[in-house]
Amino acid sequence: MQWLEQPSLGAWRTIHCPYSTGLTASRFEIDMPLRSIVFWYNAPTIHQFGLIRALAEDPASRVTMAAFHNLLPDRREMGWSEPDFGRATRTIVRTDAERDRLIAAHAEPDALHVFSGIRGFAGVYGAFRRAALTRARLGVMAIRPDARRGSGLPRYLAHALQAIRFRRRIDIVFASGRIGVDWYQRVGFHASRVFEFGNFGDMPDASPSGNEPGGPYRLLYVGALVERKGVDVLLRALATVPSSSWQLEVMGDGPSKEALIELAGRLGIQRSIQWTGFQERARVYDALARADTALLPSRHDGWGSVINEALMSGTRVVCSDACGAAVLVEASGHGQIVPAGRADALRDAIRASIERGRQSAEDRAAIRRWAARVTPQRGAEYFRSIVLHVARQAARPVPPWRAEG
Repeated sequence: MQWLEQPSLGAWRTIHCPYSTGLTASRFEIDMPLRSIVFWYNAPTIHQFGLIRALAEDPASRVTMAAFHNLLPDRREMGWSEPDFGRATRTIVRTDAERDRLIAAHAEPDALHVFSGIRGFAGVYGAFRRAALTRARLGVMAIRPDARRGSGLPRYLAHALQAIRFRRRIDIVFASGRIGVDWYQRVGFHASRVFEFGNFGDMPDASPSGNEPGGPYRLLYVGALVERKGVDVLLRALATVPSSSWQLEVMGDGPSKEALIELAGRLGIQRSIQWTGFQERARVYDALARADTALLPSRHDGWGSVINEALMSGTRVVCSDACGAAVLVEASGHGQIVPAGRADALRDAIRASIERGRQSAEDRAAIRRWAARVTPQRGAEYFRSIVLHVARQAARPVPPWRAEG
C-alpha cells in the first residue's frame, strides 16, 4: 500500500463516488474541490490542535475549530494551557444562531464538518444534526466507548442504533486505534468508511540523553487517578517486583488518589513511589525524557496521548490492550502491550523491561526517529489522504505508524 504524496485538499475534483452503507448502496456526487474544514468540539481540543494547525497551513482550504466552551477548568488543573491552532480560525459558539450561521457558511459539498463524537455532547450533537441537513460532507472523530461490565450490551445497542440512523450520512469515521476500528465496524459502520486514526502531537525539542547505569529503574505514570486508568492494577503488579530495583513517579491527581496511596502502603511499596500531582507540560516532557519506561495500565482509554508523548521523548512504553494508542507500541516495537486488568501480565512486562536495562542515548534517539511518524504534519498528510480516498476511491492509505520506512 503506497502513501499518497502530500495531497492538497483544495486540489481535487471528484465525481460519482459509490459506497455501501452496510445495508443499502448509496451514491454521493462531488463536483467541487474541498475548500473548508470545520472541526466541532465541546471545548478546544488539547489532543488534536496540532493536527488542526497543520491542516490550516494548506492555503487551499480554510480550517475552523468551533467549540461551545473555552478550555475547561479540569484541563487547566491537569497542566494544559490554551492550544495554539496556528492559522486555523478558533471560534466559541455561544448561541444556536451562531452555530447555524457557521454551518450555513459551510453547507456545500466543498465543505467537510468533523465532529468529536455524535451524541457525547449536546452542542456537538446539535451541530451534527444541523449540518446533516446540508450538502456538506461529514466526518466523526470516534473513540471506542467504555463498554465494560453491565454497560456493554446497552452501549452496543445504542451505538448500533446510531449507525443505522446516521451511517448513510457520515462519510468518514476517524476511529481511535484498532480497538476503535473494530468497535465501529461491529456496530454497523461499513469498513470502507472507517479508518484507523489517532492523536498527533508536537515533538519535544530536547535532545535525548541516556540514563546512567546503576540506581533504580525509573517508571513513570502520567494521568488522572481514576478507576478507569488502572493505577491500582499497576500497584499490585509492582508489589511482586523487588522494590529496590525500581522507582515509580505518579504524575497526576484525582478522586482515587488517597485510596491508591493507602493501597501502596498496604502492599509495602510506598517508599518506592513519588506522588507529584499534575504538572505543566514542560515538566511532563522532562519527566518522560528521564524515565526508563512509561506506563499506561488503563482498563479503558480511548487513545492515551501519553503514549505519543513518551515515544516522542525517546522512552519505551508498557500499556494495556484497552488503549487506542497501543497501536503505536505494537507498530514501533518500543514497548509491550498487556491484557487490561491483568496484574500478573503487567508484572511480567515490567520485570522484562527492568531486565532489559536502562535506556541509552542511542535507544532514545532510535525511538524518537520512529515517533516522527506521529507528528501533526504526518497526521495532516494522512487526514488528507483519507478524505481524498473517500472522495475519489483512490488507494486506501495506511496509518503513518503502519507505513513502511
